[in-house]
Amino acid sequence: MNYHHQGDQLLSRGDDWAEKLAAEIAHLLDIPAARVEFARTGDQVGVVSADVTHGTADLTMGNEVLQDVNPAYPVATIGEVRGYTLEIVLEALESQEVRPPPGTSPRLSAPAVFAGYLVLDALIGNTDRHHENWALLAQPGEPATLAPSYDHATSLGAQLSDADRSNRCATNDSNQTPEAYARKARSRPFQGRPSLVALALRALATLPEPAIAHYRSQLDILTNSALASLCEAIPPARMSQPARIFARRMVAENRRRLVDGIHGRR
Repeated sequence: MNYHHQGDQLLSRGDDWAEKLAAEIAHLLDIPAARVEFARTGDQVGVVSADVTHGTADLTMGNEVLQDVNPAYPVATIGEVRGYTLEIVLEALESQEVRPPPGTSPRLSAPAVFAGYLVLDALIGNTDRHHENWALLAQPGEPATLAPSYDHATSLGAQLSDADRSNRCATNDSNQTPEAYARKARSRPFQGRPSLVALALRALATLPEPAIAHYRSQLDILTNSALASLCEAIPPARMSQPARIFARRMVAENRRRLVDGIHGRR
């Protein structure tokens, strides 16, 4: 298997385009996310991600934030974490009066923005929103703000082979299609490993109507043609045609499920 580097982390090939495409989907939907660009060093290819601290803010990882709410919170646990729930995250953001990232729609609080991160995860199939995969930023003497979303490499079927993607796109077996793959995605770190779409819909259900309306309108922007344009903007040397087709079908299915859930349809 071929590998490339992103910072100090060795990644399997495919993570680079997944990170880039996820960031572009986030930006299209006005979900705060770190800027990502393709990069090359010699014969190694990967991505570079903008520093969400801008070099000046202090970064507090989510597990430390949650420990302030629950002193017994298992900050060092890896994988599924008992006590890592949507409710404790929203409680932490509210109780600490965390502000949303700068430039966020005035209709959105920090909890509403975090709900947007879960909407993004549901769309792209990001199964790894662990408690160090979100954070707060703080400047001396200023209230903490929610950091933009970052680290979306485990998404969009990036770890599949092109042969697997092609087979799934061509099969008549309804249990093996890209849509079926999308429906199986679960949040691995959250307690109970909930469905990504179910987790996002639960988060949206906690929000006031103006915030829900915001995400409803943003999802309307993610049309099939808009998604196709984002995929086609990825250089062919980075993202194969089977990967593009698979990602488009996967995201389209997840968007449909989110929209249906928001409107109360089955």
